[in-house]
Parts: sequence; structure tokens; C-alpha cells
Amino acid sequence: MDPITSPILIFAIIALVILAAPLLAQRLRIPDIVLLMAAGAALGPYGFGWIPRNSAITLFGEVGLVYIMFLSGLEIDLYEFNRTRKRSVGFGLITFLFPQVLGTLAVWYFLGTSWSAALLVASMFASHTLL
Repeated sequence: MDPITSPILIFAIIALVILAAPLLAQRLRIPDIVLLMAAGAALGPYGFGWIPRNSAITLFGEVGLVYIMFLSGLEIDLYEFNRTRKRSVGFGLITFLFPQVLGTLAVWYFLGTSWSAALLVASMFASHTLL
């Protein structure tokens, strides 16, 4: 089937999915974000191909990413984090420093770049952000 080209129909399909997926997910007893992601993958260019990839769809994807980060931030138990603060900070430092140091050395050695370029490239490995 060819991709849908009408922007109104594309918006209607996306709105229907956004409204219906949480209701269906509640009945199936799965997190609604899982069903939203599955619907996006199914409707997108690598699924059924009904909704083509364009700037509006990319924007929806980026908003969805921010929404996922917002939800994960809401689920952080600050009392539990405060109780295990030393272990949490230690884990964060180790999971940042290990890829940062190894990535810097590997990029500098194998690619022959300058130290500043190696540090910059390795910072992509060590980043914890989704954006």
C-alpha cells in the first residue's frame, strides 16, 4: 500500500493512535508507552509504510522521546535515591568515566586524532542522555 499523503488523514491516524493506545494497553495490562512505540513502528516507513517520514513525523518522534524521559523522571523514587546516594553517584561516575577514558584512548590511538578530538568523540560514548 502506498504511503498516505493527506496531512489531515495522517494527523487523524496519529491522534487516534495516541488516544486509543493507552485504553487498549490498559486492557492488555501492558505499559501504554510500549503500545505507542509498537504502533509507531508498525505505521512508519519500516512497518506497513502508511505514514511517510517527514519533518512533522520527526517532530512527533522527538516529542515522544522527551515524553519518555519525562515519564522516567516521574518514576524516580527520591527517597530510595537519597538512601542509596553513595552507590548511585558511584555507579554514575563509573558508567561515565569508563567509556569516556577508554573511548578517548581508543579514538586517539586507532584513529590518530588529536586529544581534544578524541575527547569529544568519546564523550558521545559516555553520554547518558537520549537526546
